[in-house]
Amino acid sequence: MDALVAELPRAALAALAGHKQVDFVEEGVERRPLRARGGVAALPGSPQAAPYGVSMVQADKVSDSQAGNRTLCIIDSGIDGTHEDLSAIPMTGENFTTSGAWNTDENSHGTHVAGIVAALNNAVGVVGVAPSGKLRLHIAKVFDAAGSASSVVIARAMLSCWRRVAQVVSMSLGGGSISPMEKRVATLLSMKGVLQIAAAGNDGDATVSYPAGFPEVMSAVASFSQFNADVEIAAPGVAVQSTVPAFSQTAGTLAAGGAGFPVVPMEGSPRVAASGPLADFGLGTAAVAGSMSGKVCLIQRGSISFAAKVVNCLSAVAAVVWSLHTGCTAEQVRASLNKSAFDLGAAGRDVHFGHGLVQAKAAHDRIASRGCGN
Repeated sequence: MDALVAELPRAALAALAGHKQVDFVEEGVERRPLRARGGVAALPGSPQAAPYGVSMVQADKVSDSQAGNRTLCIIDSGIDGTHEDLSAIPMTGENFTTSGAWNTDENSHGTHVAGIVAALNNAVGVVGVAPSGKLRLHIAKVFDAAGSASSVVIARAMLSCWRRVAQVVSMSLGGGSISPMEKRVATLLSMKGVLQIAAAGNDGDATVSYPAGFPEVMSAVASFSQFNADVEIAAPGVAVQSTVPAFSQTAGTLAAGGAGFPVVPMEGSPRVAASGPLADFGLGTAAVAGSMSGKVCLIQRGSISFAAKVVNCLSAVAAVVWSLHTGCTAEQVRASLNKSAFDLGAAGRDVHFGHGLVQAKAAHDRIASRGCGN
């Protein structure tokens, strides 16, 4: 592309932009993964699932026995190359991040996308649109765990797709600003006969997301996507079952009164089984000392956020423990709750679960035997 990526003082940037031998100068703009709403993974040990989208797009009515003559490039967060639903697929890759390798996925988005595309028909997990294991994949990893990348990185990844002779490029990503370099690469790939498909955006409004907004790129939309003149085709994108790296997600089940209920865990939900009497916590707007100790909170929608409701339920545990040990200070109760928590995730405190699952009785027993905060 006869282009150079550099970090420059703003004055030098302006000088370059005005140079007669410089075509254009641009600052990289942010691109982010565009996630399917409510996307879930098949539970380990469950029968192989055929996501609703497979039949919706009639993929089950067309054979993919000849898919080996195509290479599809996925520009995303990498892929879990060891995943049982993906590992046998012929694939290559290139890593444009400083995180892991092209066949690792610290974000999970890329693996989810890859499963929708090509999860194997192998009696486990889910079935992709092309499940025979013949479709070739090229993985261009542009997102790490933080989940953002410059448009310059996306442009480089698009060129990687072309160099690896990919006929189709999948970009479930985007951002609101135009990148001239990204546009030029999209034009080049279009001239070379590459089909580029990008998500229209997740904002549900009329704004344009790029690269989907470039005329050379096919813009795909789901029910929650941005809507604008660039939208070209629709695809299933809500609660899509697919693959994710092992232990990267949390699933939940709930049974009450002998009946099962669908649930979606909140971020930070513990990977642990728990049971107790069901207690009506109303709208969850106020913590009542002792009311929720050892119980399962039933909290209605409304008034405040779910996170705040959960915090209030937790506050009720703290309140009942403190009510039994009024001589302790707030900081000491906090310390006792932390030290008596049921450890989850990595041993000790971790970024996912902190100290672990709060335990009212353990905190009470600890204070009773060791004193406040010990």
